[in-house]
Order: sequence, then C-alpha cells, then structure tokens
Amino acid sequence: MLAFLSWKTADVLYGIGPAGDLNHSTDGGTTWKKVSTVPGGPPQALTAVGAEHVLAATQDGVHESKDGGKTFRKRLAVESSGGH
Repeated sequence: MLAFLSWKTADVLYGIGPAGDLNHSTDGGTTWKKVSTVPGGPPQALTAVGAEHVLAATQDGVHESKDGGKTFRKRLAVESSGGH
C-alpha cells in the first residue's frame, strides 16, 4: 500500500508507504520496485521534482534525493513543540 504518489513525467512514478518505503515505477504504476526507506519516520508528503530528484517530508523534516531515491539528505529539520 502506498500513502503518497508523485510524478514529474508519465513514465517515472514514485510512491511512499506508511513506513517510509520509497517505491519507483517506470511502467505507469503497473509494477513497483522498492528503492529505499526514507529516514525520519512516517511520511507526510512526497514530491517528484524530476526523474531522479525527489523530496519527502517526514515527521522529523524534509529529505532530498537526487539519485532516484537511493540516498537521502536532510534539507530541513522539524521540531515538535510537544504541546501548547
């Protein structure tokens, strides 16, 4: 099951599951291959900026991959306020 889907072009789709597993499809979503697990906890959003450029927001920040999701670098940290 995929929680979020994103694509920049029709032939390259990315999907992320509730546990942070990033998947990739090159056939319009018919078949999927796990690429990696995005760090930072459960995903909040996913954006395919380009065929190899992906942004994933998780509980602890925004993570960026420029190699099709194989590796991620934290671009923005998010801290929880812990209450009001």
